[in-house]
Amino acid sequence: MLVDGARLAGLPGFADRMLAVWVALPDTGRSSLPELAALRDRVAAFARSDTARSVYRGAEPALADTSVRSGLPGAVDGQVVPVLTARAETAVPLGLLALLAAAVLVLTARRLADAFAGEQALRSSRGAGTPRLLATAAGEWALAAVPAAVGGLLLTEPLLAAVLRVVGAQGLAAGDGRTARWAAGFALLVHGTALLLPLARQAVDPSAQRTLRARSPRRPGLQRAGADLVLLALAAFGFLQLRRYEGVVVSNADAGFDSWVDPTLVLAPVVMAVAGGVLLLRLLPAVGRLLERAAGRARGLVLPLGAWRLSRDTGRQAVPVLVTLLAVACSSLAAGVLAALPASDRDRAAYTVGADLRLSGVSGEPGQRHATLAALPGVTGLTPVAEQSAFLGTALVRTVALDSTAASAAGLPRLRPDQADRPVPELLSPLTAVPAQGIALPGEPAALEATVQASTDLPVPAPGLLLKLWIQDADGLTEQLTLPLTADGRPHSLTFPLPDGGRRARPLTLSRLGVHFPGTVALRSTLDLRLPTITAVGAAGGRTDLTLPPGQGWARSGKVLAAPSALGCPGTERGRSEEVPDQAEACSWQSEGADLLHTVIRSHEPPVPPDPVGADAVLAVQPVTGGAPVLRTLPGGAVLPTPPTLPAVADRALLDAVGARVGDTLPLNWERDGRSTQQVLITGEVDVLPGYARGQGHLLLDLRALAANRTLTGAAPPVATHWWLASSDPAATWAAVDGHGGFGRPESALRVADGLADDPFRAGLRCAWLLVMATAPLFAVTALTLHAVGTVRSRRREFAVLRALGVRRAELTALLRAEQVAVTVLPVLLGGLLGLLLAALLLTLTVLDDYARPVFPAMAAAPGRPAAVLTALAGGLLLTLAVLVLTRLLARVDLVRALRAGDDG
Repeated sequence: MLVDGARLAGLPGFADRMLAVWVALPDTGRSSLPELAALRDRVAAFARSDTARSVYRGAEPALADTSVRSGLPGAVDGQVVPVLTARAETAVPLGLLALLAAAVLVLTARRLADAFAGEQALRSSRGAGTPRLLATAAGEWALAAVPAAVGGLLLTEPLLAAVLRVVGAQGLAAGDGRTARWAAGFALLVHGTALLLPLARQAVDPSAQRTLRARSPRRPGLQRAGADLVLLALAAFGFLQLRRYEGVVVSNADAGFDSWVDPTLVLAPVVMAVAGGVLLLRLLPAVGRLLERAAGRARGLVLPLGAWRLSRDTGRQAVPVLVTLLAVACSSLAAGVLAALPASDRDRAAYTVGADLRLSGVSGEPGQRHATLAALPGVTGLTPVAEQSAFLGTALVRTVALDSTAASAAGLPRLRPDQADRPVPELLSPLTAVPAQGIALPGEPAALEATVQASTDLPVPAPGLLLKLWIQDADGLTEQLTLPLTADGRPHSLTFPLPDGGRRARPLTLSRLGVHFPGTVALRSTLDLRLPTITAVGAAGGRTDLTLPPGQGWARSGKVLAAPSALGCPGTERGRSEEVPDQAEACSWQSEGADLLHTVIRSHEPPVPPDPVGADAVLAVQPVTGGAPVLRTLPGGAVLPTPPTLPAVADRALLDAVGARVGDTLPLNWERDGRSTQQVLITGEVDVLPGYARGQGHLLLDLRALAANRTLTGAAPPVATHWWLASSDPAATWAAVDGHGGFGRPESALRVADGLADDPFRAGLRCAWLLVMATAPLFAVTALTLHAVGTVRSRRREFAVLRALGVRRAELTALLRAEQVAVTVLPVLLGGLLGLLLAALLLTLTVLDDYARPVFPAMAAAPGRPAAVLTALAGGLLLTLAVLVLTRLLARVDLVRALRAGDDG
């Protein structure tokens, strides 16, 4: 309703009771983190300010008690931890990329240094001094490297925008370029240092030229110095730090958007990758010797010569092998992470919802909800879920009851195999081990007809008596049927309709029968009630009289049962020590003879002041011997019934809280007074119960068994708080329930998983790992190309001599191919294994939730292993093809030019 404010203020009673509210909503869609932080500070200062100055700017206030409130500062502060977490997560794949880039830069710089070495020696022999040599080399390097870095900076933003469009990352955009400038500076520093240091050494010490020409040792310098063992120690330290802090982020209450990530934690995966690669290089000499022995038995020249060359030149091959190994390891690790992320999202969604769909607050007739939900498209199984709080000693627990038979068939709840001590069907099967209870209704009854004859010793005031029947369906849910009961001593026929009996979850069971006394009763009275028959009437008119099942009979139902003498039942005399109970209760009950039930009931004691609610006297159908409640007599003559023990499945939080284990029997109290105790037998254990919060104890029960036990104690029957649905087509099921108020508040595991995948922080992480997976093989191709070209350039005279001795070009090509394929295949195999190992160790530590905690349920490496293996194989195939093409091109040697005197190659 829209009303003019001035006119409303002029009405009597409104002038001094009006509240004016202005709402301001910021547009933060394109704001950067520094801009958000500045906006937060300005809004916080505005909220703390003097409104006379900040709002009215010194003028007369137009409104009294003006105040400013804002939730923006808290909302922005709540994004600090997610931002820092995303920054640390993304830094891991970027660190691996930086490692590969640095390795390739060092390799290219060393090749350039080898090419410059002869020229440097010539200039030095002609009298050029060390400063001039270094200045000349630095100038030539800068003329090539600096323009390349500037060009890379100019191409950064359009290339990144193109990548984001290709991968479909919504809500991500290129930053302000500061990170790109740091990356360009890092590349220039690494490449320049790797190039100029050997040249400076040569300029200072001319004998270093001979070292450059000498055959490299079999073991790389890192291994000879023991640096690989140092790297291993650093990697172990970093891994222990990751385990200690449970991820790559350290929680800090004072952190802000401009806070730095912990370099020790972020660089730990990088150090682990380098340590693993360098340690695996120790296999290179041994593999070379094995190849040499194996090739020695072969005929021809190609294999023996190639194997001899590989076994005696492992030091020179170490760098390209290491780069290739790390590239394959990083790409397979990235593929494993990318493949594990969707599986983790599905696991998290299944844990959040508990099923494919969860419907809370479903409306409609209780007996028809099952059929309505079962008819939804794609639904393959469903179960109602009832919740109630209880106590185990002083520990508060939540009981969760479901139809264990239907849930077992549908695979509900959605438990991962590692979250339970056995499969779901085996876990739930013991929960139904309780005695049957109630009178089964045959077929598909449309109504129940009860023949009743009732009389009272005192008139019953309006609104009169009510006869109640409790009907329980196959799910364990109970519906109450009520009709007026005339107490005039004459027989009457009462018809209780069961609409849509064919749509109910059958079989139906009559579990309780009761009489309601109105709250207007002034004196306690006695009711004599006879039920000769209760007849189930089918939709086609068929009639079947109900009878008590063998081994079952009528009994009082209540939390505390009063002694007949205390109730003032006919033929009894109340003792002096007996307290007069307030409740309405049966004095006697029997089903012998022609009557299904004959009972004498005393009404409740009229309360002071009067209570309009009234009271019920209830009788339940229960086992006579096995499964009957245990009756314990209390002081004063009252009886406390204890129902049979209920089997239950407990989660780990509950077992830890009470110090119990599977096989223990625990006393469960529905109320703190201890007068509603239920013994539960722990038959199974789960780590967590899907659909419920971690850390809070839960007991999983069978809904029918719980309903039967509550019937025996007179407690209210369990009520479904929500429904779990299993679906073969969750999208179609969601489309059928979304937006329809009759299905309450639906939750879909598919939608939750989509929401997790569409999170901008998660999209950034995926882009980073995708960049690693796509570019890592390119680094390996670059390294192998540089190695192959350098090998051919340094061995051109050897190849020319071989050609002069009669070696055909095809044999020379085969020689190069065999050498380069051997250098390629070994690191591909070792890199794939290293990638799988890194994924198993780092997956749960490098992918965190928004609060810098390990993702729960814990990410599993198994879903990503096939993708990691396929990526390693695909990378190996790509590298092998590149090497085959490259060796064919490089095998073309100019004999005359290569053998020319003075040609150094």
